[in-house]
Amino acid sequence: MRRWLIVLVILLFSCEKRWWEETRFIQAPNWAPDNKILFLEEIWKTRHFRDWWGGAGIDKMISEIYLWEVDTHQNYRNLGLIFKIEGRYVGFSYLSCAGDWVLISGDTDTNIYAIKRSTLEKRYLGKGMYADLSPDGKKFVYVKPKKGLWIKNIDGTNDHQIISDSNATHPAWSTDGGRIAFVLKTSVSLNTDSLIIIDTVNNLLHGYELRIYIPDWGPADSNAISFSNGYYGCILHIQDAFIDTLENIPMGDAPILWSPSGSYFIAYDGKWYVIKRDGSKKFYIKP
Repeated sequence: MRRWLIVLVILLFSCEKRWWEETRFIQAPNWAPDNKILFLEEIWKTRHFRDWWGGAGIDKMISEIYLWEVDTHQNYRNLGLIFKIEGRYVGFSYLSCAGDWVLISGDTDTNIYAIKRSTLEKRYLGKGMYADLSPDGKKFVYVKPKKGLWIKNIDGTNDHQIISDSNATHPAWSTDGGRIAFVLKTSVSLNTDSLIIIDTVNNLLHGYELRIYIPDWGPADSNAISFSNGYYGCILHIQDAFIDTLENIPMGDAPILWSPSGSYFIAYDGKWYVIKRDGSKKFYIKP
């Protein structure tokens, strides 16, 4: 009898099937000061099962996140694995770089981490969203949900609020280090927002009402901000408020990110791609 029970158990387990599936995502591309593009590749690994009784489902999930870099000649380099997390998927969607530090965060109340580009040393910096490094890499500005905009040192000290309005979002530190731009959500019905520019102690410098998603500062000598209006990439020239519409760069509700050299943009059309400002050169980010 015992022999038959052992045979039955073996048969039952042999009828069970398990297999892995992988899904890969390109996340959070952005420019480094050396004109290379840093981005995250997140690999979702899912183990499925189907048993003899007809049951099926997922019994294991793993998220692996790798830090990559690529130049405008499409030379790729995998800098290494920075996270391996079991039981859930992560989804960092924002990255900024200054000096040797890379800052990653999300678009919900997620963890903020600083990663050293040369060694992959990690530093946990608390909860927050849309984190953006100052050009010297010593501080960053970020959103605390329902608590406005805050600035914190890269070592985690001196956390302080600069904007209390809970509608303030998507801060961007200027390339000259002296200004911060952010979006103030003002009117859902009119589909307009306000782009506000302040200095680093909250003195108002400029304000514009326009349709804008995520602002990004241009090269230090440009005095301009790139953004998407939901249809095309645009450049706002700050002093005269002139908007240059880049009709060769169709866009959705995503950032358009300006290279330090001023020659290229990172944009999104369902997939992340790099394009020369005149549209003459384009490639999709695909390691």
